[in-house]
Amino acid sequence: MLAVMGTLSIACAPLWAATLSGTVRDPSGAGALNAQISARSESTSSVVEATTDDQGRFTMELAAGSYQVRISLAGFVTVERRVVIQEAHAEVLDIKLELAESHAEVNVRGKGETLANSDPNYRALRDAQPRETFSVSNIVLKRDRGTLTLKSGRISFVPPVLGRVTMAAFTGEGEFTLDPAVTPERDNLRLITGTDTVDESFARLALCFTDETYEEIKRQAEKGPDVAPERDVLNDLRHRLRHRPDPPRSLLEYLLTSESIDNVESDILADLYNPKRPGFFSAYIFGRKHGDLRFLVRPRGAIPQLLSPEEVAVLNADPGANDEGIWYLAHYASEYAAHRASSHEDKRIIHVDHYSIETAIDRRGRFAAVAGINFTTLGDGDRVVKFDLLPSLRVTRVTVPGGREISYVQEKRNEDGSFS
Repeated sequence: MLAVMGTLSIACAPLWAATLSGTVRDPSGAGALNAQISARSESTSSVVEATTDDQGRFTMELAAGSYQVRISLAGFVTVERRVVIQEAHAEVLDIKLELAESHAEVNVRGKGETLANSDPNYRALRDAQPRETFSVSNIVLKRDRGTLTLKSGRISFVPPVLGRVTMAAFTGEGEFTLDPAVTPERDNLRLITGTDTVDESFARLALCFTDETYEEIKRQAEKGPDVAPERDVLNDLRHRLRHRPDPPRSLLEYLLTSESIDNVESDILADLYNPKRPGFFSAYIFGRKHGDLRFLVRPRGAIPQLLSPEEVAVLNADPGANDEGIWYLAHYASEYAAHRASSHEDKRIIHVDHYSIETAIDRRGRFAAVAGINFTTLGDGDRVVKFDLLPSLRVTRVTVPGGREISYVQEKRNEDGSFS
């Protein structure tokens, strides 16, 4: 169960007022952004509101008296507490926000409806558009051996889900560079591109992440009006990632769009539901020389379709380019430096113990199947599990022992129709 721990403290001010302040944190100790705090006076019904900052902190001025304090954050159960503020008195509240479960869909579905793509947090990620906008100047994002420099322009972030911001779109002037960590990868890069390093300028960039990218940029950027000229960037990215060409035009395109096609929002949701996971970082670069360059830093494997454990990759995903392909695929530079890089790393989150499949084919060639899977988790906290299921096979329902149906993710078969 995901929880947010918070501590509220009251500091006495003049006789007529006090300061109600606090910090809301996630289980990793990081502050929970954009938690909504409201304090309603029991005597006057007046309401004072505050929002936590990127450190999870808030403060509000209140007159002495009794209040109903409400702490809410999307995806968590709302907590309400009665607080009495007295002169020369301080009170401390310990707050636990439990992750909200979604059960309503089971009871309200009509005939023929399923729980596909019904998780409210998944829907919030799937439909999000950029809103919060900053002006940037020479902001440097260093991820392993890759460096993104946002020289000038504007960057817009989508609203937080479960208290975390996970997507952004940039327009302006930027540059991406990468210096390979090991000689074999440098040789591979030279073989494909003719150069030892990557150096790409760009005017547009999309970011998907579950690390501290939002906080890192916000600390260095200047807040601007919340208009989102970068909206088209994110829409263009989604069009690319949600399209399965049939047939694929290259081996790499087949690799990226087959049964293991990325559903970025599902990948993000897996990390949001399990904050114990180390965050990932994906940069989709609309470069001046290469229009679909991808820089991926993923702890569970940069290219899971290859079943390889390397965490860092650079891809040129343009099937019409002579230098299309996997430019760089390597372990973390720190692993090489510590002599810990290994091709035997196990990135799985489950071990399948047993499965059974019952199938039937009717006279018209229509195929139906029921699959049962018993598996053991290999870590703590995971709630999203991805399976390599051909998108042409459509799931109608998923149940757990006892017969209860649970939500699942499977978009249209010609889009990012992977199954989780």
